[in-house]
Amino acid sequence: MLSAGYMKKPRNQEENVDKFISSTIEYVKNEDWSNAEKEIEKLDLAWNKILKRVQFSSELDQINYLSESI
Repeated sequence: MLSAGYMKKPRNQEENVDKFISSTIEYVKNEDWSNAEKEIEKLDLAWNKILKRVQFSSELDQINYLSESI
């Protein structure tokens, strides 16, 4: 599918799953639990927003694995 790259990219900062994962990891490393929890909530919302777009250009097994990991 030619649109795969476009479909996987965040359209705005509220959909930036990579950023939320990185931020969450940093907060956990620094034991900043309240901010880590906030980032996890943002991550969950972002993932649910982009899931419908991503499923057209990714394998179901990959999507399920990432969903379980989040």
